[in-house]
Amino acid sequence: MKRNLESKFSKFDMLLIAALLVVLVINIAVSGRLPDPGMRMASRDAVTVTGTGAGKVGDVVVEVTADKSNIYSVKILDQNETPGIGSLAVEQLPAAIVGANSVAVDSVASATVTSDAIKAAVCAALSEAGYNPADFGYVEPTPAPTPEPTPQPTPAAAAPAGGAQTAQGSGTGIDGKIVVEVKADANTIYEVNRRKAPRRHRRGKLPRGRRRHRRDRLERRHQGRRLRGADRHGL
Repeated sequence: MKRNLESKFSKFDMLLIAALLVVLVINIAVSGRLPDPGMRMASRDAVTVTGTGAGKVGDVVVEVTADKSNIYSVKILDQNETPGIGSLAVEQLPAAIVGANSVAVDSVASATVTSDAIKAAVCAALSEAGYNPADFGYVEPTPAPTPEPTPQPTPAAAAPAGGAQTAQGSGTGIDGKIVVEVKADANTIYEVNRRKAPRRHRRGKLPRGRRRHRRDRLERRHQGRRLRGADRHGL
């Protein structure tokens, strides 16, 4: 068995494997845990930088090890996110970013603010290292459209003393006659006010007071005719 292994691996390979095992054992002994799943073997060109993003409760600070093509490690250095909610993103997102080699990973459900803060912090670190975050899946968010300002009514201009004239005009609307009173001069309209239209009467029918007056007048006329007729006949 020993000869078969020696035939497959050179002495250098065996030494390299032994050295890696020693490093692994020392790391476990010092830290008391396995290597961080949010990291992998970095290249010689990789740099380590920090970045900050705005979380739900304060800033989230991350440490990123990357080169121009790969993200090798994402570590959370400082955060105050809500335990059981934001902390889920703190635990899960760094390994997801390293595994996808991209910041365009799904946010952790119920912890979108913290997830966005971690992604923003990683992008800030990449920018600090001189790399373009767009090369790692970052997409600039589209700004919300700016609402158009509500037009404000223009205040009525003050009419010059003695220069404006007031007149009435009328027109026929759906429900009848409309009367307006306009105050204006040769160049400017200062006021337009609606006035109560005169009451319309049925054709051929007079107001009550005028009907009574007309009836009394007709009765007097008939009475005068009867009196004149009686005088003619000597009654």
